[in-house]
Amino acid sequence: MNKDEKIEAKLREKNRKEKEKLDRQRQKDLIREEKERRRNSFGYKFKTFIYTIIFAIILIVIAFFGLKYYLNDKLDKLYNEEMSYYLDEGKNLLNDKKFEDSINMFKKVEKESSLYDEAQKMINEAMDKYLEEYNQIADIYISEGNYERAIDLYESLPEEMKDSSEVKEAIANVELAKIQDKIKEITNSYDVLVSISDELNSNVSDTAKNKIYEFLNEKINSYNDEVKSKVNSDNYDEYSKDIQELIKLYPESKTLSDLLIFVNSFKPQSLLSLNYELENKVIEISDDKSSVTDNKNEKYTNYILVNASDNLSENEITWNLNGEYSRLTGKICLNSKIKKITSKGIKVTVFGDDKVLYKSKRVKKDTDPFTFDIDISNVKTLKVVLESDKGISYFIANPLISK
Repeated sequence: MNKDEKIEAKLREKNRKEKEKLDRQRQKDLIREEKERRRNSFGYKFKTFIYTIIFAIILIVIAFFGLKYYLNDKLDKLYNEEMSYYLDEGKNLLNDKKFEDSINMFKKVEKESSLYDEAQKMINEAMDKYLEEYNQIADIYISEGNYERAIDLYESLPEEMKDSSEVKEAIANVELAKIQDKIKEITNSYDVLVSISDELNSNVSDTAKNKIYEFLNEKINSYNDEVKSKVNSDNYDEYSKDIQELIKLYPESKTLSDLLIFVNSFKPQSLLSLNYELENKVIEISDDKSSVTDNKNEKYTNYILVNASDNLSENEITWNLNGEYSRLTGKICLNSKIKKITSKGIKVTVFGDDKVLYKSKRVKKDTDPFTFDIDISNVKTLKVVLESDKGISYFIANPLISK
């Protein structure tokens, strides 16, 4: 290639590059013009506006929550400081023994506070110390016998304390102490129980009634033991009447109901109410329809009659007592129907388990009625031997057994 050709080639190459450069510039201008067109279009401006609004909102939200967090943090600190103040001030008042004021201050600590549980513990502590101080004063009143003033003292406590089990228990103890003081000079157990009944009928709390009932049951048990140790066939009727009166006062007491049954078991009963063995026809047993009269003109419907026999003989009656009775009483009388007594006399003999327990004097002409009282404790088999003879008729009147 010659020199001219080389120069021409370089010019063509230069022109080509210039053209490419112009094309690229033209392309950039087109792109820029397109962008400018789009930027000036409504859609682009609207989208830009929306993005701006969104961005602004985001900035506002961030600022809002940041401010809120800051304010909340400040409020929390102020709230905690306020609750701490109530707690600390309550403790100070408690130390100064201003119990009611301290309780009111502790109550200002709200449930939402982290100090709430501690405040509740302090309330309980304040109440305990408050009540302790009242107990000391009440004890002084009680020692002086001024029970009503002690009760009034407890009644003056704040409402929330009066409803507590501790205060109700304290008042109940005062009520019980009042009763115990009232009955300490009473020596008769029956009168003690009647006196307690008067207090139960007064206006006392359920807690006091429960405590008094516990004390009452102790006294009923003591009365029960006393009666059982003293009751017998001679005094059972007096005890029975007393117990019936007490049952009217305390109808739910099973101890008293059982005691009445026990006491009434000492009531003497007719020996003839028990099963017996009798073979001799000389003997007549009363049937509650007939009667006999003694030589003093006294009439009886409960009797064992011995009629006259042809000659002197022994007639037996046997009872199975199972060791359940302790006493046998009765009266031996001449029959008023006797016209003439020809016998030299007869006698009555009582055996307990084949051992002689009693032997009567001889019953003969002009013998006045006489009584017998025989210890039959632990006797299982009771046998009564009745002698009979010519011209004489007699009877055992009101044969009674008792426990």
